[in-house]
Order: sequence, then structure tokens, then C-alpha cells
Amino acid sequence: MISIRAATGRDAVAIAHVQVQSWRTTHGGIVPEEYLATLNEAERVLGWRDWLTRDIRVFVADLDGEIVGFIVFSAEGRFATQSRHTMLSCMQSTC
Repeated sequence: MISIRAATGRDAVAIAHVQVQSWRTTHGGIVPEEYLATLNEAERVLGWRDWLTRDIRVFVADLDGEIVGFIVFSAEGRFATQSRHTMLSCMQSTC
């Protein structure tokens, strides 16, 4: 079962993983493969650790203990989402 909860600093690694993998699976063939190959989860972890201390709201989709997606709301009300294809498939199959 998927649950939504507020992200914590402990989620930085999982969020970075979902972000990089979702870019690679959804932007392949659109964004140059050379760029996608440069996406680095370790670098993203550092960014997420910083982001998770700021005035933004981050929620994660947790599927049986595994982070499979996230959404970010900024103070200005803008948002961005990232999810892995596997999450979307799971959600579709359980609807």
C-alpha cells in the first residue's frame, strides 16, 4: 500500500535515487543521453539534504518502506513532482 508522508532528512538518499532514475526513464530519447549519463545520485543527495532544511514542503510516496515518488511545494506555491515508472505502474494496477 502506498502512503504519503512528509519527507525527512533521512529520505535524501531515496529522493535523489528516484529523481535520477525518473529522469533517465522519462527523458530518454528527449534529453541527450550524454546529459542523462552525467546525473549523479551522490551529488543530488547533498542538494536534497540542504533542500530538506529549507522553507519548502516535500512529501514522499512510500510503498511498503520504499520511497517511490515525491512532490515538492515551494513557499511561492510552485511544485515539482518526480516518480519512478514502477510507482506509476503499481498505482495503475491497484486502481
